[in-house]
Amino acid sequence: MEQLSEAMTLGRCCQAAITRVTSPDGDFEMFIETPAARAALVTATAVMMRQRFDAPNVRRAMQSGSRIWAQRRHPDWRPLTLQSIAVRDGARTFHPIDTRAGRFVLGSVPSHGIVESLRTRFPEFVFATLPPAGFDVLVRTSKSTQVYRVTPRDREQIMRVCNWRSIGRSR
Repeated sequence: MEQLSEAMTLGRCCQAAITRVTSPDGDFEMFIETPAARAALVTATAVMMRQRFDAPNVRRAMQSGSRIWAQRRHPDWRPLTLQSIAVRDGARTFHPIDTRAGRFVLGSVPSHGIVESLRTRFPEFVFATLPPAGFDVLVRTSKSTQVYRVTPRDREQIMRVCNWRSIGRSR
């Protein structure tokens, strides 16, 4: 309960503990969202869109599971298709329990005021759980498998989730 309260406090400040990781050799920018980070993002979105926290669409957005999605760093650079994402922690490999395509929305309209890379998740891979410390994200593409190292320090990141312009209008 305390973790949820802390996440909602971050969200009210338009921040969330969403991990963003890149690799010098990789084609993607990876985003990792735990349930607490999702609570912060949902809170920020509800504040930006002026929705009540007990609204059905806010409750629906609070689905369980951790999520990982990727954004192309150079979309026009070369043809490349993302096929799957898995997580490796030493000898263990975690596979997604679900794969979704869509936008992060609260209700029937896009989540106005939220950074685009957090709204667009094509596809989004859902994991029941993630390792508690550092791990590798394995991204299988149409060309190769790319590895993105996630350190404990990366996982402590706090990311601004609201667009600057929107913050000015919401005050």
